[in-house]
Amino acid sequence: MKVKRFVGDDVREAMFKVRMEMGSDALILHTRKFKEGGFLGLFARQKVEVTAALDEFPPVVSPRVIFEPKPSVVHGSLAEEPAVTRSAEPETKGELAEVKQLVTRIIDRLEDVQPVDDLPRPLVVSLQAMLANDVEEQVARQILSRVLEKNSTGELGNQEKAGALVEQAIEKALKPIRPISMGRKTRRVVALVGPTGVGKTTTIAKLAADFNLIKGKRVALVTIDTYRIAAVDQLRTYADIIRIPLDVVFTPENLQHALKKHEDKDLILIDTAGRSPKNSGHLSELGGFISGDSSIETHLVLSATTRFQDLLDIVSEFNSAVRVDRLLFTKLDETSVYGSILNLIQRTKKPLSYVTVGQNVPDDIEVADPVKLARSILGVGRQ
Repeated sequence: MKVKRFVGDDVREAMFKVRMEMGSDALILHTRKFKEGGFLGLFARQKVEVTAALDEFPPVVSPRVIFEPKPSVVHGSLAEEPAVTRSAEPETKGELAEVKQLVTRIIDRLEDVQPVDDLPRPLVVSLQAMLANDVEEQVARQILSRVLEKNSTGELGNQEKAGALVEQAIEKALKPIRPISMGRKTRRVVALVGPTGVGKTTTIAKLAADFNLIKGKRVALVTIDTYRIAAVDQLRTYADIIRIPLDVVFTPENLQHALKKHEDKDLILIDTAGRSPKNSGHLSELGGFISGDSSIETHLVLSATTRFQDLLDIVSEFNSAVRVDRLLFTKLDETSVYGSILNLIQRTKKPLSYVTVGQNVPDDIEVADPVKLARSILGVGRQ
């Protein structure tokens, strides 16, 4: 009997490896979950180990009796008569078959065990690529289901064609992309909110420079980030370089006054202090500035290096406090895994606006490109 352990990110992946190597006749002996990597128990990733066996029966032979030579005489007495030994009777196939059937019935009841044998091989490759890029398996399977709905299995036999179809499906799942839209006569007011350390101030400077210096729009900056003096000084430096006005406000009333003051501008960008999604008091304070004004378009700034579960929590908490209209991802240059972006869009139904790919102002910001992101998620290209 061949026994081997298979490790995957979840039961599905481990079971897929079992079936790929041992086939459908494999017998599952044991499954367990464990954590791998991390530091001092933190940031460890959960893995699943499946121990499987493959029956390799020897030819069945009849039991035989092995006789030893007759006992010899020692000092006129007989030595102990050696015992008659018989070869161990092999386990019957019927008993093993019953065990196998029992284990199979148990496995079939597990909702999270879904073999991918029914997928064309090229789609299996795309599935593995998405999983490697931290796309949730449920999201990845939804993508593949859409591809299967519109194309016959025969058409998906070619790896290049199937990969292109999956790429297109991911692009569609990432849409719509909604950057700041400038009306001819309507002034836009945009606030950037988010947790600490995601680069809101640098991002707002990039947007200001792009709209003012490149697009020729009249832009004003407003900051309510009075917690960090350095942040105000940094934004003032950017404002002086771009030659646009900057207002520092301390209360919601001050903010409304500043917005009225700049009624002649095409775009007003509001910088805010980083807020912990766990601090309800700070989020409520932020909501006091923004949530009461429906004309303010809110972009939640997130780091692409943040793990997916934390991203979900951040969106949930900020959306409760200020109503999130768009998602803006920074630090795409600091990661090679982009699946969380797709996961978050599918879970929250919030559209993307921009992504940033470096620290340079104003160059390292661009409207989110679903083609680039889809290729990166499949491991075809990089941002």
